[in-house]
Amino acid sequence: MAGREVVPRTWPSGLNAAERIKAEMEQQGGMEEEEVFDELLWNQQVTDLHRVMEVAKSVWLLLEHSNEAMVRVALEIALDRKYKKVLWWPDFWFSDHDKREHFKEIVRIKLAIAIANAKGSAVDLSEFQKNEEESELVIGLRKKISELEEALRQARALQEAAEARCRELEAAAAEAAQRMAAMEKSLEQLRKEVKDAYRNSLVDKGSDASEEELLKLKQQLKMSEEQRVKLEEMIAQLQKQLQQASASGDGSQLNAELQAARKRIEDLENRLKEAQKEIAALKKQKGSAPAKTEGKATVDGEAFRRLSAELEEERRKREELEELLQKAQEEIELLKKDLDAERKKAAELSAELKRLQQLDGKKPEVLQEVQQVTIPGGMTAEQLAELEELRAKAAELEKLKAKLKKRDAQIAALQEENDKLNEEQMRLLKMLKQVREQLRIVMELAEKKGLGDVIKKLFEEAGLGTTMSDPDYTCFDRLYDDALRRMDKQRRLEWYRLGNTGDPPPSFKAVEAAAAAAPFRHPGLCRKACLDRRRGQGVFASKPLRAGELLLASPPLAAVKGVPEQRLSAALAELVSERLDGGDPSFLESFWSLSDGHGEAPAEEEEALPRKLNSQRRMGKVLKIIAVNAHGWPQGDEKGLGLWPWQAYMNHAPPADANCSAAFAGEVLLMRAIKGINAEEECVHSYCPPSASFSVRRAILRQCCVPHVDQEALFQEEAAAGGLQAELQGNLLLARDKMKVATSAVHEDDNQKAHTLWKEVLNLRVDHRRCLESAACAAPAVAEFLRLQLRAARCLGDMVAAAASHAELARALQKEQPKNVEVLAHWLGHLRAGGEEETALEQVQALSRFWLGSFAGLAEASDWMDSCGLGPHLL
Repeated sequence: MAGREVVPRTWPSGLNAAERIKAEMEQQGGMEEEEVFDELLWNQQVTDLHRVMEVAKSVWLLLEHSNEAMVRVALEIALDRKYKKVLWWPDFWFSDHDKREHFKEIVRIKLAIAIANAKGSAVDLSEFQKNEEESELVIGLRKKISELEEALRQARALQEAAEARCRELEAAAAEAAQRMAAMEKSLEQLRKEVKDAYRNSLVDKGSDASEEELLKLKQQLKMSEEQRVKLEEMIAQLQKQLQQASASGDGSQLNAELQAARKRIEDLENRLKEAQKEIAALKKQKGSAPAKTEGKATVDGEAFRRLSAELEEERRKREELEELLQKAQEEIELLKKDLDAERKKAAELSAELKRLQQLDGKKPEVLQEVQQVTIPGGMTAEQLAELEELRAKAAELEKLKAKLKKRDAQIAALQEENDKLNEEQMRLLKMLKQVREQLRIVMELAEKKGLGDVIKKLFEEAGLGTTMSDPDYTCFDRLYDDALRRMDKQRRLEWYRLGNTGDPPPSFKAVEAAAAAAPFRHPGLCRKACLDRRRGQGVFASKPLRAGELLLASPPLAAVKGVPEQRLSAALAELVSERLDGGDPSFLESFWSLSDGHGEAPAEEEEALPRKLNSQRRMGKVLKIIAVNAHGWPQGDEKGLGLWPWQAYMNHAPPADANCSAAFAGEVLLMRAIKGINAEEECVHSYCPPSASFSVRRAILRQCCVPHVDQEALFQEEAAAGGLQAELQGNLLLARDKMKVATSAVHEDDNQKAHTLWKEVLNLRVDHRRCLESAACAAPAVAEFLRLQLRAARCLGDMVAAAASHAELARALQKEQPKNVEVLAHWLGHLRAGGEEETALEQVQALSRFWLGSFAGLAEASDWMDSCGLGPHLL
């Protein structure tokens, strides 16, 4: 008894049971916990029939806006304990390849479960369970990946060590170069000191004579200064006399003064020449003075130092003399200018004298007439009248501004009152709905208690019968109206936030109007054989075409969407085969013209062959035509494929050489000229978007047999030479590596590391504008670098950085293809991310007007880009 554990009497029995259950679960080991359903609780949760009806209507509303498969799969995901964690992924999960593939696998599993539940059959998940061989292969691949990553880390460590060693060697070389420069400088200084010492040793006692020469030079310079002052006084006196002469009206007096002025001018010129001669003599004496001081001297140290000091003093005095001489020359230049001015005034005086002599004895009638017309205020009568009219208009304008201010205040008050009334209306409608529901509950309770007839009579007497039977505003109507109201509110907020004024458009018409122009083909287009036989036939201009002209508005000959991307070609071939079996002549001609240009079906070589073999041959022919002529058709997040005949006739060209560009308005393909096209010039356009990488561009150009230069090789050569291209290449490689490591960190739930790497990618800087100006081959690299920065900004949720990246991408893509719709999509992405670029709205309006022929609102342009697969989450 002593070794037995005694349980206290106060120990609750429930805790004993919990401890026992916990011990049993620990003994079971890693067995998965099964979900326990409480049927009683579930029965209690559905007793509220009205709430069940509300939920059922909400689910039905979701079903109306989507489809049954999507609703069933979504319910399976939301109710699964394991997979519902994906609902907490960030908004930009679709841009992550691994998350997208993981979610695709979840959808496949849940779709199989939903199909089995709909059929009432057992769920078979065997195809989703990987066998042992596959798991071993995956383990081996993961091991190889880890080994490669370790080797990559070691290589990077070696590279960093080599770079550090290079930096040390460069620093040592720079230090050695600095030491060499310092030694050369000190050697040069020593040489200069030796030369100065040798020159100073030749100085003798002749320095006293040099001082006397300097005194003489100073005296002569002082005399020249006095002469200059006298010249200035004489010029000032002459100017004063000339002014007095010009003020007087006597002709004879002017003539006398003119003669005196001429004599004085000649005298001034003579004195000026003498001053110039004296200056020249001073310069000669200044130059010969140091020469006289050369001689032999004693080698005594004290005398040598004294002579050196005297020589320095002499040099200083010489510099002062040079400054004084320079000032004297400047004064002489001023005197010359004054003389020129006096000469000009003298010429004017002579001209005035002649005019006075000619007008002697005549009255100035013209001046009297002018005096009679001119008003003392300096303005004519017409000008005064115009001034009064302008003042009246200004007063009217001020009154109108005051009225407009009052109207604005009234409109604001009315708008506020209207909002309040709308809110009150919604509150009353909801209250009415609640009252109806409560009255229905009362009716049901009364019927259960046997008082249903009494309550009905009371309702009819009170006039509530029509209110109860009125189906105008049901739960579905309320939900639908709320959804429409939220959509309209969001549209208005976006309309005003982007800088627009007035009411937003009630519906989108620009895209519909552009699509309504189909089918259209410019009369100046024709088909001809190209000079290069490999390119076959092409589309040429039979007359000059202006930039911006609409060339094609073409509906598809056949198009498919809504199928997996790998089955698009097969689905399109099946559709074409069905249309061919229909025997439509126009379809037959249009389709077979894509093969050889003649529109005739290929004749069977052997009519006796079985029908099955003939159909197989025709299907092969159809698949070949689709492979050569089909064009991608973006539809939001989905991808489609179709045939547009005249677009297929046009040949491909590098982006820099393209003179046409295409865009989709729904299923209608719009083709416009982006450059002026001369007569007999081929119309070509670029199949790849401006943001395509080097490899995509190279593959398309090779497939279309377009002569081209390898842009990637050119870019590598430019980068190898250093400069901006090398910096761009280095930052691009660094951004790629950081984004890959950040993706791995997200999968490992290391969000802090991922955020740090994304910020480092955003902090990388490249002057892409100068890169594009210096080398056009850098366009794909610049686009890829900016797209990586945009992706990093989205992962961080930094809308400011995302808006800036959109703007930079739009500017970079404009350099190569200024009218491409992807440029419009990036400007819209900039605005939708909260950007405030002044030119963004202008660019959106200009590009939408270019493509659609009329202005499209921002909301309409955004929806158009989303339908073209160029929404912000896909760029």
